[in-house]
Amino acid sequence: MILMTSNHISFKLNSTPLFSDISFSLHDSERTALIGNNGCGKSTLMRVIANQQSTDKGEITWRRNTRLGIIEQFVNESFLDLTILEAVKQNCSTPLLNSPWQLTSLLLEIGFNEDSFTKQVKTLSGGWKNRLLLARALAAEPDFLLLDEPTNHMDVTTLLFFEDYLQNISLPYLVISHDREFLDSCTNRTLFLRDGKIFDFPFSYTKARQALYEMDASDKARRQNELKEMNRIEASAKQLATWGKIYNNEDFARRAESMRKRVEKLRGNLTEVATVDKRKLTIETAENRAKLAVTFEKVNIKTSNSNEDKILFSIEKLFISRGDRIVILGKNGCGKSVFLKTLAYLWANQQTSNCLETGIRFNPQCTLGYYDQMLGGVPINEPIFKVLRDISSGSDLEVRHNLVATGFPVEEQHKTSSELSGGQKARLQILLISTLKPNILILDEPTNHIDIAGCEALENELITSKVTVFFSSHDRRFISNMANRFLLVHENKLIEINNPEEYYATELVADEKNFVTASPIHNKNINNFEFNSEDDILKAILEIDEKIEGELRQKPARQNAQKIKELKERKSQLERLI
Repeated sequence: MILMTSNHISFKLNSTPLFSDISFSLHDSERTALIGNNGCGKSTLMRVIANQQSTDKGEITWRRNTRLGIIEQFVNESFLDLTILEAVKQNCSTPLLNSPWQLTSLLLEIGFNEDSFTKQVKTLSGGWKNRLLLARALAAEPDFLLLDEPTNHMDVTTLLFFEDYLQNISLPYLVISHDREFLDSCTNRTLFLRDGKIFDFPFSYTKARQALYEMDASDKARRQNELKEMNRIEASAKQLATWGKIYNNEDFARRAESMRKRVEKLRGNLTEVATVDKRKLTIETAENRAKLAVTFEKVNIKTSNSNEDKILFSIEKLFISRGDRIVILGKNGCGKSVFLKTLAYLWANQQTSNCLETGIRFNPQCTLGYYDQMLGGVPINEPIFKVLRDISSGSDLEVRHNLVATGFPVEEQHKTSSELSGGQKARLQILLISTLKPNILILDEPTNHIDIAGCEALENELITSKVTVFFSSHDRRFISNMANRFLLVHENKLIEINNPEEYYATELVADEKNFVTASPIHNKNINNFEFNSEDDILKAILEIDEKIEGELRQKPARQNAQKIKELKERKSQLERLI
């Protein structure tokens, strides 16, 4: 069933068209991804679909009485002082507001326990705030969900929960994301927004991208054949026109004119091909001839504050070789960013700080480039041309050329970094690093602000080089493609594991255990729940049956036996009340 139809919609931003005359529909059986390069208009189109942004032309039509659930990207400051329960009630539908059982059930399902319902929102970690935003959207009992970059900045535990939840939810949704693993797991249709148009494929991301590449190759070949045919006809027309003049033959002249009109008609119907994205995302690196790049022995990674140095984790002994691409894994707050920042600081201050005392030793041939996930590597108030000019050995012309190639037209090179988007700041920071030609890279969450095309370009660049890379990331596809060594912060120690799946599996199990121990349903007295009538109890029983069936539909390895047991016990308690 069609829930939404867009009819020939167009939108311009400061006279620049973002999309023109696009039409598509959204259905109740589909989980749709909206993909495109940074700045192409994805978020604007999402706002148009949500009726939060008007169009220049065309209209959006939703099926009558369709309720939209919008999962916000950030927690609004207005409900930071509210409790979890108050924040969710604020967005509740009337039926859910009048059914404490259903509201409690929703929060338990998302992982909250009843003891936490009275906690203030501002006390929650980032991952739990993400869950709260999901709960608020679902509390409106929507018919369709809209999600704009829902996995950005998520810790792995929340990401795995979120992915698992969306895989099993019955609601259709439209999602913007640059997490390829998430898109392949959670979507079955992909819309590419490119050159102001929509390209629609009934596949998840990877298959859809392949289909798009094949379509582009086919279009390019067809256009080349059309141009070849046009050139052939034009040459024949010129020959006929010449003969017409030489032999004063009007028939030749008429045929030549007819051919020229045919060429013009063909030119007007040429197959369109994709505009090539001329922005490049490359890191120029230098060769490190030394086999050993960095060594660690009896190292404590600390965080400093005004009161004391807290040891986050220790490293007994670790040797990093040329060409190692090391991912640092671990929960949010375990010290991954502190570790990477410490490496960058020690290398930059080797003259004033004694690296040997810390247990960290860099090879003398090392040159290091550091990417800060907070994008702090770019001066705020300097024009971006001057920022690059100050560290570049090339001419002004070369500096301008490099900025243009990275996506900064000459007319925008006077801007300061404070005027740039997150994606533009990320590209600029990578360009600044490239200018240094490092042979060791430290990348803290490099994919947070980069689109999929940029991520893939960065992967290819680093994999083909022999540069040593330390990086952290929550992008599982980027980790899988990039890393050849895997270090995990576990129980305050940095240990090496065989593959990241070991870590993901333990995080998923830990999250399920937290759910079970936090929500011991069988210990709750069912009389504490309020029911207005026997019908309410019957509805609650039906809902539990649906949850049990949902668990049983999963693969045996993913079924939560403890949760099924507790749901059955709760059902028995309810049945005794009838």
